[in-house]
Amino acid sequence: MNKLENLIEKHYKRKKGSLTFRSLIEMVEETMKNLSPLFEETLAVSYDAAEGEVPPELKNGVRLPIFKITELWGKVDNKDREIIEQFTKNLGGSTIKEKLTNLNEIIQYDPKADIPKIISAMVVVETLRSIIIEYTEAVGGFLFEGFLAGIFGGQSIQIVDVTGDEAAGQAGKPITDVVLNGIHYSLKLLSPGTTIDGSYKNIVEHFATVSPPEITYLVVRKVGNDVLDFYEFTITQDNFTDYIGWAEYHDVKEEKEISGLSSDEMIDLFSDIGSSKGKGKSGVVKISDKNEKNVNRSIKSFKDSRAPFTVIYRGEEDISQLKRYSASVNHLYGSPEVYQQVKEAQNGPFEEFINLLRTTPGYTGSQQFHISPEYAKSVSENVGQLDLSENNLLGITEKYLDKLAGELIPIYSTLHSFSENINRYFLGVDEKDTTRKKRALAAREDAFRLRKNVDNVVEKETEER
Repeated sequence: MNKLENLIEKHYKRKKGSLTFRSLIEMVEETMKNLSPLFEETLAVSYDAAEGEVPPELKNGVRLPIFKITELWGKVDNKDREIIEQFTKNLGGSTIKEKLTNLNEIIQYDPKADIPKIISAMVVVETLRSIIIEYTEAVGGFLFEGFLAGIFGGQSIQIVDVTGDEAAGQAGKPITDVVLNGIHYSLKLLSPGTTIDGSYKNIVEHFATVSPPEITYLVVRKVGNDVLDFYEFTITQDNFTDYIGWAEYHDVKEEKEISGLSSDEMIDLFSDIGSSKGKGKSGVVKISDKNEKNVNRSIKSFKDSRAPFTVIYRGEEDISQLKRYSASVNHLYGSPEVYQQVKEAQNGPFEEFINLLRTTPGYTGSQQFHISPEYAKSVSENVGQLDLSENNLLGITEKYLDKLAGELIPIYSTLHSFSENINRYFLGVDEKDTTRKKRALAAREDAFRLRKNVDNVVEKETEER
């Protein structure tokens, strides 16, 4: 027995049937031996009974567990990782899309959902809510990476440096943020108008060292009051230039030229161009006279002395396509011509493709690539949406209250009360011994109630089996 235990024993003196430090600890150990130490805190969710008296366990709100947020989630073989894996495996799903679908099914109400799935959904929503609301984009994104690795479990890991084989040749933060079920992900937790940025050199070296040579971007954007949109797109050798310094085609009206027009013909033509059924004045590109001087778009300017006239305008028919390059083309490739060479090399041998990328200004100058939010959204798959609002979390509690109140809530509410009483017994500032002893006695009662609640759940499960 250590000094602390001796002091407590002497303070309360041994009496038959009286509370001692050792007996209290033994009761707690016996009560808790079948409970996994999953959580360090509890989440208070307010509850108002629709009718009748509020159960004693619910008078101070619904107490449910929440995780301690830690970067250890992103690593394997540690206690924090084991805890989150044990808890979130109930959600199921092997992809981001599947996990979001399963999570939303529970949130919207699934009558077949059991307690493990319900509590998993509540804790995942609350943990994500804490990461998104309480931290900056950079810190929240880092914690989100570890959280994803944790809920996928297995060998899924967060990549935090460039020392591993998969990051050879990269400098600074690697392109891969997490590896989930063997798939390399770059995670972007961004506000709606933020561009997707990255190291051009690092993504080239990522392709050169990772098999298969590809990277999946998971873009998570806040689109409303605590509502998140999840988008995915995968960059491969075949579509590299569609994302990194992209170019696209857009429709344009072909320009037409009519020359040798007299003053009268010009008036007739311009009247047609300006009519509601014609091309409209905005369709006229240029009007010039016999001396190739510009002519105003007004009938009084069409004098015989300036004839013949030439008109250039864009017609309604004969639509053609024009290639439009992003600002990144010159920045990363040096010119549209080199960009086209890289685009053609995408279909050729892999080594030649990589070697060509290594000669571009973006690589030799260690430049950043940029993908606009509008373009990224247009070429991505929407894999789900998640509402992290407090009202949504409360809604889950209300929908499943019948299931939770009968088993789960009494256990965690009593556990919360026990924890508070124990803490105030040891850490309280009250000088009156009776107050401290009152806390110890309350903790003992909590321990008995906790054991009873757990026994009830075990007996119920035994009967159902």
